[in-house]
Amino acid sequence: MALIVFMPFHWASDLNPTFALARKLRKHGHRVHYLSIPDTADRIRSQGFEFPPVFSRAFPEGALLKQYESEAQGNLYGVAEFMDRFQGTLRALREGELDHVTRELGPDLFLTSSGTPWVGIAAYKTGVPVICFSSTLISVVDSAIPPFNSDLIPSDRLGARLQLEKVSEFELGRLIDRVLKDSSYSARAELMSKKLVKLEHESPGVAVIENTLSGKPIG
Repeated sequence: MALIVFMPFHWASDLNPTFALARKLRKHGHRVHYLSIPDTADRIRSQGFEFPPVFSRAFPEGALLKQYESEAQGNLYGVAEFMDRFQGTLRALREGELDHVTRELGPDLFLTSSGTPWVGIAAYKTGVPVICFSSTLISVVDSAIPPFNSDLIPSDRLGARLQLEKVSEFELGRLIDRVLKDSSYSARAELMSKKLVKLEHESPGVAVIENTLSGKPIG
């Protein structure tokens, strides 16, 4: 069977939803590895997955803990710090860090986070198939993106964008109104979100991945 390599963003909220899918893939007979920064090692290995670290120069071990402690003292993580890590990651990619890992592991498929498209591009350049996934829900209003409970199809036409904007504002207003009126609604919404993530990452996700590996069309 295939060797599938996950490369999620390093936040816990992005890592956690991938574990259900990874376990499901393993049950289907696939081998699963994770590639991420050193500070995610304990979380990933505690789930039983193999983990060679990457981008260690941009994110040396202990970097995230140091950042969180600094933020707790009121020192916000700013643009300069972000750009330093971002440029360090790009430098590692240009120097062939993913190429080296690809030669060592021999993956059949990369699963990369939509939050780090530069990683997806570098993975694609190795010649290995890539699926880009998102483990986070949209948290801001965007007139170009329909609400999740809508069947509207995005379009560049002005009329379509105006319709999407109107529907988005209505749905956001209705959600806010429900939360204000019912304090338990936010808890139920969070539970439903977890159920949706579980469904997305356990059943349909496996089919998409295995179709990609076999060369079958998706859909």
